[in-house]
Amino acid sequence: MADRKIQCTACNRNLGEIRDAKLLKDIKYLCPDCNMKRVASDLAGKTNMNSVPDFLTDIFRGKV
Repeated sequence: MADRKIQCTACNRNLGEIRDAKLLKDIKYLCPDCNMKRVASDLAGKTNMNSVPDFLTDIFRGKV
């Protein structure tokens, strides 16, 4: 099997090469910088995870 160069799917940065490995077909690679951007984007799209729904607050305070 020939060596396969791998690059970041987002920015095309060289990440190295793979030889003698079995990987998923059409696998995507992200460099650390592009992965951090992806994580930041995912977190920005989510609601505040620190807020607790009222019904759970009531349960933990013994009001239910």
